[in-house]
Amino acid sequence: MKKLLIAILLTCAATLRAELIPANNITDWSVGTRSGVIGGIPTGQTIFADVTQPPYSANNSGSADATSAIQDAIDDCPDNQVVYLPAGTYNVNTLGIPNRTILRGAGVDVTRLEFQGGASAIFMGTDANYLWNEPAPNGMLITAGAHTKDSTVLTMADTSAFAVGELAHIYWSNMTDDAALTSGAMVVVNTGGMQLSDVRTWARQQKVKVVSKTATTLTIFPGIYHAGQAGTTARIAAGSVHADFSGVEDLTVDGNGLPIYGVRISQGINCWVKNVKSIAAANYPFFLEDSLNCEMRHCYAQGGTGGGTNGAGFLVNSVSGSLIEDNIIFEVFPAFEINEGSCGNVVAYNFSDTNNSSIQVNLNTNHGPHNSHNLVEGNIVPSLNSDGYFGSASETLIFRNWLMASNASKTIQLYVVGLNRFTRKYAMIGNLVANDSWPSGAYPYSFGNPNIGNGDFTGTSKISAGDFPVDWKATATLTSGGGTSAGVMTMNSGDPHTGQHFIKIYWNSDTQSAELLSDGVSTPAVSGSTVTFAIGGTLPTNGTVFNVWTGAEGFQEQDQDCFSEQNGGTTILKANYNFTPVAVGIPANEGLGGDTLPDSFYRSSKPTFFGNLTWPAHNPLAPGSLTHAQRVQTIPAGYRYINGVDPPPDGGGGGSIIQTLNVTNLRVSP
Repeated sequence: MKKLLIAILLTCAATLRAELIPANNITDWSVGTRSGVIGGIPTGQTIFADVTQPPYSANNSGSADATSAIQDAIDDCPDNQVVYLPAGTYNVNTLGIPNRTILRGAGVDVTRLEFQGGASAIFMGTDANYLWNEPAPNGMLITAGAHTKDSTVLTMADTSAFAVGELAHIYWSNMTDDAALTSGAMVVVNTGGMQLSDVRTWARQQKVKVVSKTATTLTIFPGIYHAGQAGTTARIAAGSVHADFSGVEDLTVDGNGLPIYGVRISQGINCWVKNVKSIAAANYPFFLEDSLNCEMRHCYAQGGTGGGTNGAGFLVNSVSGSLIEDNIIFEVFPAFEINEGSCGNVVAYNFSDTNNSSIQVNLNTNHGPHNSHNLVEGNIVPSLNSDGYFGSASETLIFRNWLMASNASKTIQLYVVGLNRFTRKYAMIGNLVANDSWPSGAYPYSFGNPNIGNGDFTGTSKISAGDFPVDWKATATLTSGGGTSAGVMTMNSGDPHTGQHFIKIYWNSDTQSAELLSDGVSTPAVSGSTVTFAIGGTLPTNGTVFNVWTGAEGFQEQDQDCFSEQNGGTTILKANYNFTPVAVGIPANEGLGGDTLPDSFYRSSKPTFFGNLTWPAHNPLAPGSLTHAQRVQTIPAGYRYINGVDPPPDGGGGGSIIQTLNVTNLRVSP
């Protein structure tokens, strides 16, 4: 009877969601069955070894290198057991966590790993198959099953290269049929190129696990997230090596400004990072890539010597079905960066902030294309964007967040939400937008601008109406330099400009290509329609016609398909409460009609970690009158940021200090 009731409730929730947002725009993000570690992060494992005890005898005073002792214990650890690091300071280089091994400390700032060198402080998984070219060349063509939403059976000529239980990578060719795009096909663009012969430009991707197989079929988990398009091709490549059920818990990693990554998971399935503080990585405190159903929760990321595209609190590249929940990101730009075909993920109930007024902290849902079907729910972040720099993104749901438009000192951000070029079918539903200090008359949204860092545009485009960007499918003819590495080409279409950082040319039916050298080596010079350039190889004969991709700094029109549905675009805006003085409340054209807002799109009930806080945290229909600091504390990560402890459990009592923070420096003024 209980199972029947749950099934009925889930069916009702699905019906409500289908009414609120088109079914093709969303997926099943249910925690523990579709997002995050399947079944939840395991607990109660046996401790295999205390690394400070013989035979390992790791030094925990910080006076000697402990890398070999800890790594030996990790390598000796039986499956599904724990290598335990008691309180102390451990000087280490890179630590590699193999399959089904847990590295656990005694608590944040109680167990400290002081990093001394290497690219990653802690590394789970492998990057041995990052090119995804097995079986060669470039995986196996899928002949059926890859173009149907929720499909779990894929047909191909030969599945012998794939093993049950392994990680696999599906990728789809970019749509190149202009008539289909004008008729409503999804725009999938990599600004580095879109030619079918170059699989690196196949921007829509998905990670899956092989559940079972026959000679010609693979059964996969999860099913295909998106509704496929006629005219595109799909391939699947084998992972062959991955980490499975590995974890890092309850410790601090201090990178001392040295590693690129603080904690990195690469090619993992059901791996996790829990209650880990990562500070002073040179670039990325946490990095998750090429993985499926992983989880990063109750962590803290701070600082780094990199920034912009070379820094992020949580960097997420080509990841599916994973959960990033209940984390704090402090003084890192961007707080989150999602890239390279990441899909089906949940980024929920995280808090990001800064005391540095020069840092624009944001949640970037698209820096590298083509991310889709991700859920961004319940977060408190200064701003959110899809920056469009390297290409397109689609079907992302931004639900019940507070996009607060300020940092800890209430310094106003440049914008609250920026959905740039090639962003399609995003949905912003039930969010709280800006704050009462937002300038009167200022508009908190930016739609369709060319790319990150560019608030201006030249002309407009609207692909759905047949108005393509001037750089779309640009061509040129090689007029001199054939047979050498330097030449001159005359543009037949397109609008490159001097100083453009990245231009790529294709020829011989797109089977050959070259990147134009730039950045001080031999920057292309443009005079009218003539481009003088050099490549790192040999040019074909004069008269060859090139397909030219003008790169991230091309496509400089305002993309009007990014606009809201109310203004003729594809972005869904419903029930977003504006704190902006120009328009306090939910705009009249964002009414719900007969629809209702579910509490959550991935949880069926209030989670335990919310303690005595109100669920759901953000209610645009009744936002209440709270100070800035009070509203920060409406989610557990914000509460922890202010108070240094988790919220009290339901029923009262004090919060446990699970994560020790320097609250004197972090606390928001009431």
